[in-house]
Amino acid sequence: MGLWGAAMNSFGIVFAGLRRLAARGLVGLVVALLLGAAPLRAEPALWRLTDSDSTVYLFGTIHVLRADTDWMSPRIREAFEGADRLWLETETGAGLGMMMPLMRYGMDWKVSLASRLGPEDTARLTAIAVKAGMSPATFRYMRPWLVALTLATVPMADKGFNSTEGADVTFEHEATAMKKPIHRLETVSQQLRIFADLPPDEEMAMLRDAIDALSASQDGRGDKGDEGAGDIDIGDMIDAWMAGDVERLGGLVQRDAMAGSASLYDALFTRRNKEWVQQIKAIMDGSGSDFIAVGAGHLAGPDSVIAGLAALGIIAERL
Repeated sequence: MGLWGAAMNSFGIVFAGLRRLAARGLVGLVVALLLGAAPLRAEPALWRLTDSDSTVYLFGTIHVLRADTDWMSPRIREAFEGADRLWLETETGAGLGMMMPLMRYGMDWKVSLASRLGPEDTARLTAIAVKAGMSPATFRYMRPWLVALTLATVPMADKGFNSTEGADVTFEHEATAMKKPIHRLETVSQQLRIFADLPPDEEMAMLRDAIDALSASQDGRGDKGDEGAGDIDIGDMIDAWMAGDVERLGGLVQRDAMAGSASLYDALFTRRNKEWVQQIKAIMDGSGSDFIAVGAGHLAGPDSVIAGLAALGIIAERL
């Protein structure tokens, strides 16, 4: 899958109905995140932090699910409904708060994508778009990183996965109905700049990898185990997530992430995790109960939020 594929699985921004928007010539982006850490359970992983006057629940989400995925266990629901506040990574909708930063960081109105790609790769991208039911004009002034992430949604959508069914979207909808306060750990702009600030050669490599992979997949040449968008096996990730097998889930994502750019992995995981640890510590310094839902990939491994909290003496109890 490569790092750009793992990046797609480690982000919190979700644009509902990407393929429908793209087919209308509009801009869209879907990125999903996954991971956690501990023994096998028959439900997604949930942790609890406590002190004398605070309780914080940590839950690792998957942002793209099928409508029939029954993941909300009684334990998770009880923790969520009992919390005073909900925390998510960032905005989950497709309103102005999402679209304005996307237009700023994901579009380049001065340089066309074709002039960056050249005629051969532009022709390949056009063929991919047509087969996927997208308008090739959608990509005309998109930044390469945004095109790559857009292409990454194609195999997931073909398998019935939908961003509107993601766990974070479900939490936000239910919290809104309950009039539960909703807070964000980062802004949309902060997330988008992780990709927008990539060196130009790394950004172009990300796009060409995506074109290679999806072209092979659409032509029936992509086998399981090949690198690229055509081999994003979100089904395996969701199976591990649903079983609470966070070690396996962590391996699926981090194996690919660590095989790519170390600087992008650091920006996507390590630095963000450190920032979130400080925010969670500040939440713990307050009082009451909070439910924090972030991509599951941030809750596994030596650089995880769980490990960072432990280094501060804040121990997360796996429920």
